[in-house]
Amino acid sequence: MPEKERVKSRLRELIDLETEKALIGGELGYASELQEAKRLVTQEAKKLRKENPYIKFMGTCMVEGEGDPRERMKTCAAKWGEKSEEEKDALKTRDK
Repeated sequence: MPEKERVKSRLRELIDLETEKALIGGELGYASELQEAKRLVTQEAKKLRKENPYIKFMGTCMVEGEGDPRERMKTCAAKWGEKSEEEKDALKTRDK
C-alpha cells in the first residue's frame, strides 16, 4: 500500500475511534465535525458540501434528546420519517 493511502487509512481509523469516544461522552457537535473531517480525508474534497436538511434535523434533534446516543438516533430518525414531504421540502428551502 502506498504511503499516502496508508496514512489516510490510519487517519480514518483514528477519527473513527475519536468519534466513538465523542458519541459515548455525548459530544455530538464534536462527533459531527470529526465525521466531516473523515469525509474530507476520504474524498480529498476541495470544497464543502451544501448542508443536508436530514443531517441538520438529526443533529438538532439529537442535541435536544436525552439518554443513550444510539437510542436518540433511532428516535430522531423515526421523527424524520413521520414528517410529510412538504415539511421536508420546507426545511430544504429554508436552509438555502
